[in-house]
Amino acid sequence: MVHELSLAQSIVDVVTENARGMGIRRVRRVTVLVGEWSAVVPESLEVGFHFLAAAAGDLFDGVELKVTLEPVEGACTACGHRFAPGHTGLTCPACGGVARLMTGTALQIQSYEGE
Repeated sequence: MVHELSLAQSIVDVVTENARGMGIRRVRRVTVLVGEWSAVVPESLEVGFHFLAAAAGDLFDGVELKVTLEPVEGACTACGHRFAPGHTGLTCPACGGVARLMTGTALQIQSYEGE
């Protein structure tokens, strides 16, 4: 939870700075992309975000946090096969080669809505 709380603080800080710079008085929704292998627990991020948003005042009054999960995808460096890593990790199920992670580690603010 401590990890997610610091990430939630960063989200609140970035959105606050940007929204104030654009003259936005109230943020209604923040959408973030969280990768399945990002080491972020979405539920903990949401709890931390709402706690910090409430402490931030009127700008975040009634805000919704929408978390979109980014699936994990690997790509084999030998044969190019793309697959969802499972019990074999980053070993290609098609040829046994070593794969690299293509998606699934993101943590980014995709958008926010305000007025």
